[in-house]
Amino acid sequence: MRKGCASAELLANAVHLSDHSRPAARAAFDKIEALIPAGDDHESFEDTLARVRKAHDLTLFDDL
Repeated sequence: MRKGCASAELLANAVHLSDHSRPAARAAFDKIEALIPAGDDHESFEDTLARVRKAHDLTLFDDL
């Protein structure tokens, strides 16, 4: 993977949280990892990014 990320989901998380530090983005990923649905082995990066963004969106409801 690129940017020192071990998975496409980690890279998508780093892209989504590009304004965060790497440790902060990793901490956020640890909180949403279980919410990310499984993807297709041949999906585009845009689809991976969409799955990660949806997981982040789900965490917004935790504050309600």
